[in-house]
Amino acid sequence: MNLEPLRKTLVALFLVGFVALYGYFLIAIIQAPSGKPPVLDERLVGLAATVSGVLGTAFAVALGRGVLGISRPGLSRKRLVAAPRN
Repeated sequence: MNLEPLRKTLVALFLVGFVALYGYFLIAIIQAPSGKPPVLDERLVGLAATVSGVLGTAFAVALGRGVLGISRPGLSRKRLVAAPRN
C-alpha cells in the first residue's frame, strides 16, 4: 500500500493551515491599536505552535532521508563519526 500521496497531502494541508494562521496573526498585529498588544486567541496560538512543530519535523525527516532529491554525499555517517572535534 503506497502512502506517499497521503503523506504529501497531509504536509500540504499543514502548510496551508500554517500560512493561514500566520496571515491571521499578521493582520491581528497590524490592526491592533498603537501601544497595545494584539488580542490573540490562545487556542490558535497553540494550534500554530503545533502545526509549526509538525511541519518542522516533516521537513527534517524529508531532508534527512533525501526525499526532496538533495544529494549530500559529504555528510555520510562514517565521515561524521570520524570527524575531529575541536
